[in-house]
Amino acid sequence: MRRKTHGSPGNSTVSGTFRGKAEVGAIWMKLAEKSTTTTPERFLGDDDVVVVLTRVAAGGESADEADVLTFRDGKVVKFQSAADTAMLERVFGTK
Repeated sequence: MRRKTHGSPGNSTVSGTFRGKAEVGAIWMKLAEKSTTTTPERFLGDDDVVVVLTRVAAGGESADEADVLTFRDGKVVKFQSAADTAMLERVFGTK
């Protein structure tokens, strides 16, 4: 069985690769600390892969983002983000 992963580029405290329910849950909790919201604007799908173009807001800033979700058996098994890394560093700090 493949474990769930979440990946986000950059050098912020919310960047990196996170595997398994505990690590993925912890990073989502960290995002919630800054009242992070996402507003999906467009969905593009190809088989088990969906790209979501979205607007992200956190800590008083906002930016465009592209999220790539890979599904297996109806469940997300991989989540990757192409985000504004400079904004993430300003809002969440650097590692």
